[in-house]
Amino acid sequence: MDGRKSNPTQFLAHHLLTLLLLVSLTLNFCAGEMDNLDDGITAAARTVNNIEDITTDECNREILRRLKESDPIFDVLGLCSTHEREDDDYCPQSAREMGWIGHFIGRNSVLKELHLSSNPFQDFHNNTIESFCRGVNSNRSIQEIGFYEMGLSGGVLFQSLRPFFENNNNI
Repeated sequence: MDGRKSNPTQFLAHHLLTLLLLVSLTLNFCAGEMDNLDDGITAAARTVNNIEDITTDECNREILRRLKESDPIFDVLGLCSTHEREDDDYCPQSAREMGWIGHFIGRNSVLKELHLSSNPFQDFHNNTIESFCRGVNSNRSIQEIGFYEMGLSGGVLFQSLRPFFENNNNI
């Protein structure tokens, strides 16, 4: 010791501030990691040549290909949970797939209708819903969006799609 008396209040305040700083840094890092996930999808999309690396489901692969190429015949997309697949619906099997389908919907220029049914988000965290919606929010060709048999995920879905509804003049 250097001869100064240690004040317990100052000692406690110093350690409390240090703890708050560490918590703040941790939260900022975690938020940055979620942004990095979305940035990673965007960066990877510039170089993705192999849809097979995104999903193992052949029906999902075909839908991703058609969306990526803006197939003029493919203007209606159904998205559902894996338990309720009908016809040519896209059924995401992972959070990663959910981000990719959102990305390809956002980049597509011919899609006219998007139908969400049987809550395709039910097995995923809210961050996955937000990642999906960030992609969809870029789309300007969709004229109709439908929600069927959906648990509305605490409103996160509609909050995350707000930019889509505000910026899409076709709806």
